[in-house]
Amino acid sequence: MNINTFKAIYPNTSFITEPESYFEGVKNEYIELKENGFFNKDGEELLYIYQIQTADRSFLGLVAAVSVHDFINGHIKGHEETLLAKEQVHVNIVLRNRAFLKPVLLTYPHIHQISKVLETYISTHDALISIEEDIHGQTHTFWQITESKINEQLIEMFNKQVNVAYIADGHHRSSTTALLYNRLVGKPEQQDFSTLLAAFFPSDQLIIEEFNRVVEIPDHITDIAFMARLSKVCDITPLKTPHKPRKKHEMTMYLKREWFVLKWRNRLIKKYLSEGLVLDVNLLNIEILQKILEVEDIKNDPDVRYIDGSAGINAVRIAASKKDGAIGFCLYPVELDELMLVSDKGMLLPPKSTFFKPRLRNGLIIMDH
Repeated sequence: MNINTFKAIYPNTSFITEPESYFEGVKNEYIELKENGFFNKDGEELLYIYQIQTADRSFLGLVAAVSVHDFINGHIKGHEETLLAKEQVHVNIVLRNRAFLKPVLLTYPHIHQISKVLETYISTHDALISIEEDIHGQTHTFWQITESKINEQLIEMFNKQVNVAYIADGHHRSSTTALLYNRLVGKPEQQDFSTLLAAFFPSDQLIIEEFNRVVEIPDHITDIAFMARLSKVCDITPLKTPHKPRKKHEMTMYLKREWFVLKWRNRLIKKYLSEGLVLDVNLLNIEILQKILEVEDIKNDPDVRYIDGSAGINAVRIAASKKDGAIGFCLYPVELDELMLVSDKGMLLPPKSTFFKPRLRNGLIIMDH
């Protein structure tokens, strides 16, 4: 993995009186804020250690510039299909601001020696900036690595030991950068898109949660007919106490103020296993949403709502209770080794399959073009 140092831009935190308002507004106000002295810029190129602290735990990673060729050549792998409309939005943001306002979140198989260097450094050095934000209950802290020997050591470690990284968040930013690089390379008057700003968090520093679904039953399908069709693909058991699924190939469902456990029938698991990887999100989308509830376009159907797993099952219940003919489905999360296998095979997960923690925010560490 070809990582490198870069000149970071970061906010003067004494100017941030309400973090959430700043994070939401910086995309549109970056140029004005920059012109008015809101940001500091390091005079030398460095690597940065990034710690995100939540109520439950802390996450530790490294922020670096990474060659866009690593994405183009498949050393940085995605698992999610990009949408042209969203790519256009990112093109507009990047060209207007002439900067990356948030790193792409990448993960890689945990390497003890790299993590040890980061942990040792933050235990013996003062932080550069630290800021608390309310919406996710996180504290974001950065350290400059000012010792050239440690920067060189980490660059060499990544070059020799990290053969591949996986995009957790930032598919559209990655594809947009590659698109702009390919269109503008060799034109010296244009911005330089040869590098991505990336936050590398090893696999043991990442949590994958699910995206749950709330779907409306078509008017011509009765509740009895739905349950009858559902029983052909799932074993259905009523739940006295609602809970999230506790294992792979299990879901929980909310319908008409009642909760149920759904377990896929063995014949379906065997069928999909013969075709490759068995993902619960695929089974739900195909066997229930498409074949039973007649959802034709999983990505864009207005009758399908997605609720990230961190909101809890009560959010699913509330959303499903708003309409008489709505069902809530809670999924077991995709596992990291499954995501890596999908990426390695060049396959794609269905839309809204994963919700990653920690959550990065705009405008905390920036790289100008």
